[in-house]
Amino acid sequence: IKGILKIDPGRIKEMFNLIVDKEDSIRQLVLAQMASARDPIAEEFLVSYIKKIRTTDFYANHLMQCFRALGKCGSARSVPFLRETLLKWGFLTGSKRVIIRTGAAIALGTLGIEEADRVLDAAKSSMFSGIRKIAGNALQELSKEVSAIDR
Repeated sequence: IKGILKIDPGRIKEMFNLIVDKEDSIRQLVLAQMASARDPIAEEFLVSYIKKIRTTDFYANHLMQCFRALGKCGSARSVPFLRETLLKWGFLTGSKRVIIRTGAAIALGTLGIEEADRVLDAAKSSMFSGIRKIAGNALQELSKEVSAIDR
């Protein structure tokens, strides 16, 4: 996968179906490749994929990996989707909603752009305690990751 994409990065569209491969190592490799650089094609695919799977049964770890990859390959184009997901998307109940909102917060924090930071600031001051907690926890997790990398 890495070799093919190094030779021809445009072939990533052909690799997208591997994101649902039954082998976890294949899924992780494809997501890692998507997350390796800002890429509008990968960004568009991940937004569409997350929209599709968020209403179905999903594996929380896989969905979180998708949000993390989106944060690394995405741009300001992803912010409206992530804003809606974190602040407004409320028709699911319980743990599913928490996982999806946490993923959106992590993606926003990983984007590293001012527009995404403003959404996280709005979430931290939300009137809903659940959203405030999710935003705070996501930022705390991201700062721990940065600290671990700096060591």
